[in-house]
Amino acid sequence: MKKIACFLFLLCLALNGCAKKEKPVAVVNGVAISDAEVQRVLNRKLKLLGQANATAADRRETIDALVNRKLLCQEGIRLGIRLAAGEVDAEMNRVRAKFPDENAFMAALKGEGLDREGFRREIEEGVVVSKAEERIATVAPPSETEAKRYFDGHKEDFRVPPKYRVYLAQAGGEDEARRLLEKFRKIPTAFDREALEKGAPELRNINKNAVLTLRTDFPDEMHPFLDRLKEGEFGGPVKTRRGWFVFRLLERTDGMQKAWQEVKGDISHMLFREQRDHAVKVWLTRQRAKVAVTYPASQ
Repeated sequence: MKKIACFLFLLCLALNGCAKKEKPVAVVNGVAISDAEVQRVLNRKLKLLGQANATAADRRETIDALVNRKLLCQEGIRLGIRLAAGEVDAEMNRVRAKFPDENAFMAALKGEGLDREGFRREIEEGVVVSKAEERIATVAPPSETEAKRYFDGHKEDFRVPPKYRVYLAQAGGEDEARRLLEKFRKIPTAFDREALEKGAPELRNINKNAVLTLRTDFPDEMHPFLDRLKEGEFGGPVKTRRGWFVFRLLERTDGMQKAWQEVKGDISHMLFREQRDHAVKVWLTRQRAKVAVTYPASQ
């Protein structure tokens, strides 16, 4: 047990990312968080959200999340959590499988300032944190009655939205869009040729690969047209952030309400996660009130 605790302690120290030459952004019970680690996590968040730049609030939230992560890692040490043989390898392989080949995988690691060993340490910490959360949040799964009550009160959340398949044509302005619309209503096949053979290459490619797409994935400005059009009819002119468009609705599927039996497992899992996350949040709040967390970089 002492060897396991020692290993986990060294793991957390190795993962603190604090380079000797830089002042740490934060120190949690003696474990440092470097600016490089903050930036790595922040860059992932920006990529996920499609943001180009981080705000001061984004950075504060990232530092706060890393402080919580270190606290959970340290709790894992205290609890003597063991890492099962092959557990870390399995998680590493799961991430690696998302890349087409080894070169792409290593290039992605390099882009984040990691080598293979650094990536492994990061995965190890994640496993320890996850196990610590499970031990902290000893909550019972919700009963079927609780899950059904949630379903009855949130049925709109379990509706399958309508889907639409369209061809798009872009115009230089509203007047041109109206002229195109009038022309294509008279000769619908001309619109298909326009969509597939003319216009910007990117838009032609979108049209060639058009599939049934959720209503929510279309610009809000298109929704009123999509809701009332029949298959084969034209919509527009519509102005989006990318300019003026007219479009033709090729195919549609109506939305539908999912049945209780279809979603009860998902609801039970969701409610259990919410209860567990709340328990972890309460624990972290108490820890933050009594442990030593300093922010040297801001001093």
